[in-house]
Amino acid sequence: MRTGLLLLHTLLYTCTFAQPGQWRSVIPDSLQPYANYVFVEDFSRDEFATVYLQKGTDTLHPKLVVGLVDHCGSYINRYSIEGLGFTPLWINNIARDQGGNLYISGLTGSTVPLTGHGHPPFIVKLNPQMKVIWAKSYRTPSDVHYPGLFEINRFNQGSLLFLTDLTNYGNTLLKIDDNGNVQWAKAYEDFGNVLGEISSTNDGGCILHIRGSVSKVNALGKTEWRTELSKGGAISNTVEIDNGFMFFAGVRSGIGRGRVIMLNHNGSLRWASKEFANLKASHAKKLSQNEVLFTGYGTSHHPSAPSNSGICLMRINSSGFIQKMQVLHKPDMAYHSGIDFVSIPSKGDYLVESTVDSTWTSYLHFSKFPPEWDSLVCYDTAPFEEGQNTVVTDSVLPLLNHKDINITVANIPISVQALGTQALTYACQILDKGHTFSLGPDTTLCPGDFLTLQGPAGYRYQWNTGSTERSITISEAGWYALEASFGCDTIVYRDSIFVDYFPGQDLSILLNQNSIFTGDSLNIQGLGGNPGKYTWYLNGQAVEAGSQWWYTGERPGTYSVRLEETTDEGCVFSTVESFEVRIRIPFAPNVFSPNGDALNETFRLLNAEGLSYELEIYNRFGRLVAHTGSEGWDGNTTNGKAASEGVYFFVARYGPERATLTGHVTLTR
Repeated sequence: MRTGLLLLHTLLYTCTFAQPGQWRSVIPDSLQPYANYVFVEDFSRDEFATVYLQKGTDTLHPKLVVGLVDHCGSYINRYSIEGLGFTPLWINNIARDQGGNLYISGLTGSTVPLTGHGHPPFIVKLNPQMKVIWAKSYRTPSDVHYPGLFEINRFNQGSLLFLTDLTNYGNTLLKIDDNGNVQWAKAYEDFGNVLGEISSTNDGGCILHIRGSVSKVNALGKTEWRTELSKGGAISNTVEIDNGFMFFAGVRSGIGRGRVIMLNHNGSLRWASKEFANLKASHAKKLSQNEVLFTGYGTSHHPSAPSNSGICLMRINSSGFIQKMQVLHKPDMAYHSGIDFVSIPSKGDYLVESTVDSTWTSYLHFSKFPPEWDSLVCYDTAPFEEGQNTVVTDSVLPLLNHKDINITVANIPISVQALGTQALTYACQILDKGHTFSLGPDTTLCPGDFLTLQGPAGYRYQWNTGSTERSITISEAGWYALEASFGCDTIVYRDSIFVDYFPGQDLSILLNQNSIFTGDSLNIQGLGGNPGKYTWYLNGQAVEAGSQWWYTGERPGTYSVRLEETTDEGCVFSTVESFEVRIRIPFAPNVFSPNGDALNETFRLLNAEGLSYELEIYNRFGRLVAHTGSEGWDGNTTNGKAASEGVYFFVARYGPERATLTGHVTLTR
């Protein structure tokens, strides 16, 4: 974490639940005088680590204390760092590496306040179980004047920046490995006589900046480029994204004014936003999708917003477009001293703010940070209010002159003493606690249906199924119960619901035949359930109601018949069967004798029941002799005369498709 938060100084932990996932607390026995800070870092799956100086036997000899606080502030495990052999005067920063180890950096000395000499920096490394891995102090050839910043990069290498003798050294950068050994130490003489800031880069180097000067230092401490931003004031930490570096640069002449600037990886200016007249950003955090979240203090111009400023959140993408910007107002406090972020893997991101009220009582606020920022009172703020017409330049300055310096490293035989778990003494003012909720009345579902049960928004959830999600989807009968707790509220709200299912219906379809010819009829009958609730469907189209119906085949094909029963409760049960409609294939006899003996008097198509057809009769010379329908040919020509004996040719066209059958027949008398 980059920004220190003012130390809280009363013996009582006070927890105020303002919104879901929010609380505020006071660090016990903390050291009030001077510009002392509490540093907060995500430590484990469910805990924050707080590092601060605690009052010792007197205020001139404070103790270095690590406190582990859960996401609700409901308990704290405290550990005292013992056997330092010196007085810890100042905490520079804390950091956590990828292995979960905690680093604490600070300044040593024997007097309070800082006297300007005799204050070598120290670093303590603790594992996640609060066991000492190593502790070292680093003495420079010149006195340390101001504490600096400490960063851990992705290679578990540490970078410590501090301000030494203003004449000979200036800003000094110390690079150590994960064992605390010095890899190199360099002083940057022309970097200015004001303490700068550092941000680790992905290649193992650092970004150094002080006011308007920004420099890239490689993994060996050599300067790669240096860029000047005209009229630059305070600068937030630098965030490296895919195509460069992004940070917020203040304007010296304008309090609360500044702009977002993005540099390419070679230090050239990529873009700069217009000037903000209502935001002073102090911290930047990389989000997903190559976006950066800036936080600081701003003033909302919404007509119903409080007159005082609040926490300003601005999300901006790598092209300079603001995705969202809002001011989050909290209860009035006389002084705000720091904002930062911590993350708990199992709980999400938290916004941490330090405030002091009008009685100079300090509070440390933890607020669950929602993706849409909707758990606090938010007001839109105009993102681009024109301020002074300052110019952002892209002038590349000569590289920083640096010189190697010798650092003496001394091991410190420290130990960690567990102070035990101190239960919080609650003095809670419930501002907006949870409310009762209902999962709804007991219900009965139709077979195959699903029901989604959902708890109220913003709570913690425990279902009797074992789920801790807000909603569950059920498909079986039974009791379902939810216990929901609100933020850090100790009250648990409960409700349950019984879900049952209507019994199923055993429907079936009875067909008197599985296939019919065109023109034939098929009897379809339903069995089971309530026939008064039947609806019949043929190939998806509703055709009939009632217990049974008759279907007459018209066209050949395979047909699907579905029976549906809709109960009084609205449940729909169904079953499906299929049948085939086939076309008849007629054939013709090869001889007939229309001689009046009542035997074989007419030429007709056989196997043609239900088919309509027409016949064309031709003689051997191809002349049409007769044209008849389904009644057949009686052996007479079209003019009513008896045709002579012999062989005749016929063409028969039958059925809806007008299929054709040809052949010959012999007429005898």
